[in-house]
Amino acid sequence: MANEIVPGATPEAKMFQNLAVQSRVIEGMEGIRPADLGLRPRMLRIIHKVDRAEDVQRGLNPGYLQVGNDPSVPALEVVFLKAQIGRVLLEGDAASARPTCGSADGREPYRFLVHPKNAECPSCDYAQWETNPTTGKRIPPPCQRAVVFLGLEGVRSTNGPTPFWFVCKKSAFDPARQFLADLRQSSVIGSLREVFVRITTERKTQSGGGISYYVPVFAMADHQEGNRNGLRKLFDLAHDVQYTHGLEDVSVEEEPEEPLDVTPPPGGNGGTTDGIPF
Repeated sequence: MANEIVPGATPEAKMFQNLAVQSRVIEGMEGIRPADLGLRPRMLRIIHKVDRAEDVQRGLNPGYLQVGNDPSVPALEVVFLKAQIGRVLLEGDAASARPTCGSADGREPYRFLVHPKNAECPSCDYAQWETNPTTGKRIPPPCQRAVVFLGLEGVRSTNGPTPFWFVCKKSAFDPARQFLADLRQSSVIGSLREVFVRITTERKTQSGGGISYYVPVFAMADHQEGNRNGLRKLFDLAHDVQYTHGLEDVSVEEEPEEPLDVTPPPGGNGGTTDGIPF
């Protein structure tokens, strides 16, 4: 049976199956979405600042990592099932900005969007770098690139793996992309599932002594080829699941904003002819 629940799977693992068949409607439950039932991977976040007493009491620490509402930790060992480089356009004031367009692959908008900004991402006006005429500094496009990881936390624990999304945009984009580039150049790694990744953070400060923030640091902690087969079922269930940046009702919540600290690549447009620094 195609939609049979994996025997012995944890509730978190069953989230994948729910998302993989999210278009399936059960009679009598037509108005209930998977997200309404809490059946979705949680978010992995970097805590950039803690200024509320209740957050201090919860044990939150700047520079720490937090999965969902779990206690924050200085480091996390995870396995990534897959990674995509997409885009998201936020419009509105900073406090009320909402996603209005986006893409899973950075090339074409999500097909479910009724009114995408453009038929193709590279030629879209919202995806172009600009130059400040006064300072000469490059201005990143309003449609931001993001590396989106679908990962597993607790693979080696007795409780079983817990799925999560990790969205790396703005200052987190370059470290995430470099990590993927390093893996791509490895001659011994054939699947993301084979790699145990240790995630920590590094503190950065905006030029001129401004706001401090944190960027992710990725390091390969272990290489286990057996994970390719051992985690194959979860990968298959989640293969077609996409993070939609809050653009769909069935999507997970949008991750919190972080300080913008984007340095355009050398050459002004990153060596491309369309102004997109891919």
